[in-house]
Amino acid sequence: MKPFTFHNPTKIVFGEGTVPKVGEEARAVGRKALFVYGQASLKKSGLYDRIVAALRAAGVEWVEHSGVKANPVLSHARAGAALAKAQRVDFILAVGGGSVIDASKGIAAGAACDTDLWRFYDGTATIGAALPLVTVLTLPATGTEMNGGTVLTDETTQEKIGFGDPHLFPRCSILDPAVTVSVPAAQTAYGTVDAMSHLLEGYFTHDGGWVPLQERYAEGVIRSLMEATERILADPKDLEARATHMWGATLAVKLTKRWGIADHARGDILAVYKACR
Repeated sequence: MKPFTFHNPTKIVFGEGTVPKVGEEARAVGRKALFVYGQASLKKSGLYDRIVAALRAAGVEWVEHSGVKANPVLSHARAGAALAKAQRVDFILAVGGGSVIDASKGIAAGAACDTDLWRFYDGTATIGAALPLVTVLTLPATGTEMNGGTVLTDETTQEKIGFGDPHLFPRCSILDPAVTVSVPAAQTAYGTVDAMSHLLEGYFTHDGGWVPLQERYAEGVIRSLMEATERILADPKDLEARATHMWGATLAVKLTKRWGIADHARGDILAVYKACR
């Protein structure tokens, strides 16, 4: 096992019925938020109204920046950073899945400096500060709710680049399994494969020597995600399964270089899926 430093400053508020806590958690970091979310599904599900009610109850103001796409794009993040600066917000509130949270991390970095935020992605600049970030996760998959990584696409060049920085760890992430009940079956399955992929990166390619702890961790989380997914597909309202699925996807991204193994993706997902069964 290789030497590593493990540090995770993100506060997790987990469990059914935790969405209303977004107000108090938001107020703990600021009084005015840039509220970032995706498309119309947030309002159709009723989650938007619950978030707004919690912010009002806590005395937190907000400015909305909606329209994050799957595979978030640079132009939207740049616009968000400019809006955050113009409105003098204190923090970013991201409500959505991995795309929304990744975009919000780019916005948080860009809003705290005069450097074009893409320079953080292409490696020509480093982050010195970022606005605090609070998240409400709606789609378990990427683990971005508990790490400092982000990915954006420059739609003009089609470059898709990711990077990580300690300044981008969310201050607090709210994980309420009940909000995932409206997630379509296919999207739930895609999230499972995404989470499994994070575990498989190191499982198949590590050069850490004898690492039974990490290997058993990966196998255990993969098995749990698979079992939870099968239960969800059989009964979409199974909140116990949704809770396991949500927390499992968050934990999946923890098994990377910081656990003493390599972090480059290789391997056959189908093969390990069959092996774990």
